[in-house]
Amino acid sequence: MNPRITIRPFFDPATSTVSYVVADPATRQAAVVDPVLDYDARSGRTRSDSADRLLAHLREQGLALEWILETHAHADHLSAAHHLKAQAGGRIAIGERIREVQQIFRKIYNLEPGFLSDGSQFDHLFADGETFRIGSVEARALWVPGHTPADMAYLVGDAVFVGDTLFMPDVGTARADFPGGDAQTLHRSIRRLLDLPGDTRLFVCHDYPPAGRGPRWETSVAEQRRANIHVRDGIDEAQFVAMRRARDAALEVPVLLLPSLQVNVRAGQLPPPEDNGVSYLKIPLNLLPAPEPPGAGLAAQASNPAVPAARRAAREPPPPRGRRRPCRRVEEEVEAMLPPQLVLPRTIGGDAVALREREWLVTNGLGGYASGTVLGVPTRRHHGILVPNLDAPRGRHVALPRLDDCVEAGGGSVRLAGAELGDGRPEVEAHLHLREFRLDGVTPVWTFEVDGRVIERALLMPQGRNAVCVRWRLLDGPACRLRLRVYAGGRRQDAPLHLDEHPPGRLEPAADGDARLWRADSGIAVRMQVLAQDAAFEEAPRLERDVLLRVERERGYEHREHMHSPGEWRLTLAPGRDAAFVAQCGDQDGEGDAALPSPEELFEAERSRVAALLAAEGLAGADETERRLVLAADAFVVEPAGRRETGQGRARTVIAGYPWFGDWGRDTMIALEGLALCTGRHAEARGILRTFARYIRDGLLPNLFPEGEREALYHTVDATFWYFHAIERYVAHSGDLSLVAELYPVLADVIERHRQGTRFGIGVDPQDALVRAAAEGLQLTWMDAKVDDWVVTPRRGKPVEIQALWYNALRLMAGWGRALGAPGADAHDALAERVRTSFEARFWSPARGHLLDVVDGPDGDDASLRPNQVFALSLTHPVLDAAHRRAVLDAVARHLLTPFGLRTLAPHEPGYRPRYEGSLRERDAAYHQGTVWPWLLGHFVDAWLRVHGRDERARALLQALPAHLAEHGLGSVSEVFDAQPPHCAGGCIAQAWSVAELLRAWQATRGGDRDG
Repeated sequence: MNPRITIRPFFDPATSTVSYVVADPATRQAAVVDPVLDYDARSGRTRSDSADRLLAHLREQGLALEWILETHAHADHLSAAHHLKAQAGGRIAIGERIREVQQIFRKIYNLEPGFLSDGSQFDHLFADGETFRIGSVEARALWVPGHTPADMAYLVGDAVFVGDTLFMPDVGTARADFPGGDAQTLHRSIRRLLDLPGDTRLFVCHDYPPAGRGPRWETSVAEQRRANIHVRDGIDEAQFVAMRRARDAALEVPVLLLPSLQVNVRAGQLPPPEDNGVSYLKIPLNLLPAPEPPGAGLAAQASNPAVPAARRAAREPPPPRGRRRPCRRVEEEVEAMLPPQLVLPRTIGGDAVALREREWLVTNGLGGYASGTVLGVPTRRHHGILVPNLDAPRGRHVALPRLDDCVEAGGGSVRLAGAELGDGRPEVEAHLHLREFRLDGVTPVWTFEVDGRVIERALLMPQGRNAVCVRWRLLDGPACRLRLRVYAGGRRQDAPLHLDEHPPGRLEPAADGDARLWRADSGIAVRMQVLAQDAAFEEAPRLERDVLLRVERERGYEHREHMHSPGEWRLTLAPGRDAAFVAQCGDQDGEGDAALPSPEELFEAERSRVAALLAAEGLAGADETERRLVLAADAFVVEPAGRRETGQGRARTVIAGYPWFGDWGRDTMIALEGLALCTGRHAEARGILRTFARYIRDGLLPNLFPEGEREALYHTVDATFWYFHAIERYVAHSGDLSLVAELYPVLADVIERHRQGTRFGIGVDPQDALVRAAAEGLQLTWMDAKVDDWVVTPRRGKPVEIQALWYNALRLMAGWGRALGAPGADAHDALAERVRTSFEARFWSPARGHLLDVVDGPDGDDASLRPNQVFALSLTHPVLDAAHRRAVLDAVARHLLTPFGLRTLAPHEPGYRPRYEGSLRERDAAYHQGTVWPWLLGHFVDAWLRVHGRDERARALLQALPAHLAEHGLGSVSEVFDAQPPHCAGGCIAQAWSVAELLRAWQATRGGDRDG
C-alpha cells in the first residue's frame, strides 16, 4: 500500500456505482473519481445526496478538491461532476476521446445547435500516458478503450481506478456493444492493466455481486489474472471476444442510458433550460430496440427476489438468450450515412489496359497495405495482397505478392487473377468476365460473370492487424469449383526483386493442422487459411519465371521477378456459403497476433468503422466527393510501427504516400489539417503533434524516418515552421489552447535555435531577420529532388516560402505568448515586423509583377516564377503586403495553374519540363521543374479566397477532382501530374498532402468567406 495516498470508497446501491475520494495526506489535496448524481426516472427528479456525502467527507478531513475524474461518459448514472465543482471547486477531467462519444450522441439526441462536441465542457482532456498530480502524488491517465472509445483508467501510486474495463473477478468484464465499443479493443485494454505488477491495487467503478456476496470494489492484478471469469490467464483474445459478443447480444439497454448520456457528455451539466426555465431530458423514440415481452428478460428478474437490485440495473445480466444487440438500430442509423459506392464505368469493363492502369489500395492503420490492379495482375514491385509494416528495423515487406483465383465451371476454367508474362501477355481473363468493380467504402469488390454464375470477390485488411481477408460469394447460378493459388514472398518492398530459382522461404503445416505457415527467408512468417466447407490444400509448388512488372519497366527500374507458389486450395463455391482466404503476418515462430474474428465479423466491423468516419463532427451535409476524400484521408493516419516504444502513449503519425513513401515530418504537418482536423479527428491530430514534439532536435523537426528505422533525419528547413502552422490549425479547429501551453517551451526553443543558428546552415541572418539555409549538397526545402550528388533544385539562400512560414510562426508565437501570459510576445512581434519589412524590400519584383523565388543564393537572386510565393499570402498571417497580393495571385494563375494543381515552374522559364516520365534521373529532373503538384492547389484556393472573397470561381478551381477519384489510384489523389495536357497522373497513387489539401479546399469552398 502506498502510504502517500488515502482512498475512501462510496457505494451507491441504486446504480451499483463506486465513487472514490483519493487524497494526499501531505498536502490535503484530493480527487473524486466517478461521482453520482441521484436521479429518479419515475418522477424526473434529481438529488445530490450521494454527492453531498462526498462533500461532507472532504470537509470533515479538511481536503481541498483538486480534480474530479471521470473514467468515461457513463450509461448507468448521471454524473455529479458539475455539482461537486460548483460546491467545492476542482477541475473536471476525462479522456480526450470524449469528443468521439459527444459526436455520436449529439446526433442520437439531436442536441441543441450550441452544443459543442469538442470536449470544451470539461476543464481538462487527458491524453494517453499523460501525467498529473494530486497534491504531491504523481498520477497517470491510461487510455483503456473498448467499453466506449473514451474510457480512461487512473494510476495513482500503487492503485488504479479502472472504470468500466474490469469488474470483480467473479463478475468479469464490462459490455462492449455501445456505439464505438469493441470487444477486441476491450481485451487489449484489460491486458494492458493486467501487465502491471501483480500487487497493483485495482478499484472498480461498479460491482454486481452474485447471490450471497455483499458489494466489493478492491481487487489486485494478481487476483484478476488468477480468477477473473472472463479474462484470467489462459483465456486468449479470441475466446474472450467470442464470449463477450455472445453475452452482449443478450444484454438489455441500461435503465438510465437515455437519461444519463445526454447529461454526462456535458460533464454533468443538465441540458440548458428552455423558455419556461425548466431543463428537459430528451428520449429518442423508436431508436433502440423494444424490450422482450412481459415475463421475459428483466421483467422476470425484477420479480425474482434472488436477483439483487443492482443486477436489475441491467448492466451485466445473466447469460445470453440470443437477443439482438441493443445498439444495432443506432449502428444502422449511422451506416445510412455511407457514401455512394465508387463504381467504375461499365464501358471499361472489357478493356484490359484500362483495368491494368487503375489500382486499388487498402490499408491497416499501421502503415501496411494491400494493393494491386483492377485487372488482377501486379505491375509494381510494391503490389501484393499482404504488405505488412513490421516493427523496426524490418519495415514493409511484400509478404504475399499474389493470390490467383480460378473458376472451374461448364467444363472449362477462367483465371480471374494472375500475372503479366515477359512478352506482355496477361495470363488472366478477368476483363472478359468483369461485370462491375466498385469500392464499398474503401473495400474493393469485383463482380464477375462466368458461365451463368455471378461471383463476387471482396478484400479488406483489419485495422491494427497485419492481416488480410479475401471473400468470395456466389450471388447467382449453380455451384462451381474454385482454385486459389497463393504466391509467397517476404522481401522488403524496396529490396532487389527475387530472381532465384529457389523459393524465398518454406511452407509447413500450422499448429492446428488446417492452416499453412510460410516462413520467409527474411525472418517473417505468414499464417494462411481458407475457410470454406470442403476446402483442401494441395502442396504443389510452382515457379513462375520472369513475371513482368510493367510500371517498374516504365519507371526505369528492374522489372522482372521470379514468383514462387507453394500450392493451392480447392473448394466448392455454392449459393449461401461464402469462402474466405485469411492470412496474418507474425514473427518467425509463427505466433503472430491473436486469432482473427470470422470473415463476417471483419466485414461488418469494417462497414461500421467507415460509417463512424463519415459520422464525424463537421461532416453533416458533405457531398459525395467530400465523403470520398474523408475515406481517402483515413489511409494515412497511422501508428508508426518503428516507434511504438516511446512510453508516452500511442505514437501517431502520417504516411506521406502509398505505396512507397514513409513517415515524413514536412508532409505530416502540411497534411494534418486536411487528414485529421477536417475529418473531425482532433484527438489524433493532438497525438500527432505531441508525438513529433518528442523528436525535435537542435530546433529542427525531423524531415523523415527512413523505412524501418527509428532514428530520424533532420535535413529540412521548412518542416519545423510547418509545425507551427499545424498547431495553429489544431487550435482553430478544436479551441484547445492547452496543447499550446504544453508545447510552448519547445516552440520558444525552436525560435531561439533559429535565431542563434542550427544545423545545415539554417539560421536567421541578423542583418535582415530572414532565414537562410545554405548547406551544400543537401535539398532542404520541399523541392527536394536529388539524384546521386546532383541536387536538382538546391534553392540555397533565402527561399520565399521559408520567410512566409518564419513570419507566420513569429506572429503565432506572439499571440500564444499573450494568451498564456508568457514572456517574449513583444519581442516576437518586433522580430516579425523586421521580417515583413525585409521581405517587402527583397522579394517583390515590380518588373516581373511577382515575387522572387530565392534571394542571396550562391549565384545571386533567383527570379524564377514558381508556386512557392503563394504561401506569402495563404497562411494565417500573410507576410506579403496587401498591395501586391492580387498581382502575385494573377501571375501564379496565369502561368502555373492547371485543373490538377500548380506547376512547379512556369513554361517560359529555363529548365521547364512538360512531362514527368522516363528513368529515375529523368523524372527527378522534372519533379520540380514544371510537374504539377495537387497539394499546392489548397493554398492557391486560400490565396484566392483572401484576395477575391467567396465566389463561384473558387469551387470551379477543383472541378477536375471528382473524375480523378475514379482514375489511377481509385478513391484517392495522386502525387503529381504532367505539366502539359492531358495532365497524366504519376508518382504515388495515393499521396497524403494531395488528399488533405484538396479535401480542405473542397470544404473551404462549400460556402462562407475567409477573413483576409
